[in-house]
Amino acid sequence: MSVPDLLTDPNAVLLDRAQWRYGVAPDYRKANASFAAEKTKDWEKGSLQDMVSNLVKNWEKEASYKLDPSEWRTIDKEKYRFSCNGGQKYTVEDMLRLGTYNALIGDTELYSATNTDFETSHEVFRKAMPEGFAWEVLDVYSGPPEVAFKWRHWGKMTGKLTCPLGHGTLEAEPTNDTIEIFGMAIAKVEPENGFKITEIEIYYEPNQIMSQLAGKAKRIQVMV
Repeated sequence: MSVPDLLTDPNAVLLDRAQWRYGVAPDYRKANASFAAEKTKDWEKGSLQDMVSNLVKNWEKEASYKLDPSEWRTIDKEKYRFSCNGGQKYTVEDMLRLGTYNALIGDTELYSATNTDFETSHEVFRKAMPEGFAWEVLDVYSGPPEVAFKWRHWGKMTGKLTCPLGHGTLEAEPTNDTIEIFGMAIAKVEPENGFKITEIEIYYEPNQIMSQLAGKAKRIQVMV
């Protein structure tokens, strides 16, 4: 069986002719540079860990920037479901409406998915961590068709945090500290169908990212 480019190149989908959210394929050079300089694992090319990493990175690019789900190469559109901590299972259409950040964080004291749309949610984190939000696989516990793995997500808070809340806006000045979160995931894939993803289950503590962004800030203010 030939190995699809989605498993060998983390940036494979950036070459696709597709309906991109901002008209052109996104620029991941900053995130890629942070990954190369600060990753804690160096997986061998072609290893299970390397292929899982590449597939997930291509999936994230499509989930964040491809507007037409029929153009997502990483998923089986009809079967695809996304969930966090055993919660609601979202379809691809749900995810295009909500956005991954909203689905992952939800409504907390420091974040309001209810009051944040797809575009705003991405802008919140893009502005707070303008150098990129890198991601790596820390370990893989099982292979296809159900791939269980541990991950790390990190970036530096070199920009200001401005986040809508139900009762105002949370503002925090940049600290230049590294924001780092960890979690687990189970991705169900179809090896006989190009390793397309049918379901992703994420398990992590949703307050990790916002508590660090707000908790390490030099100034926190809730503007009503």
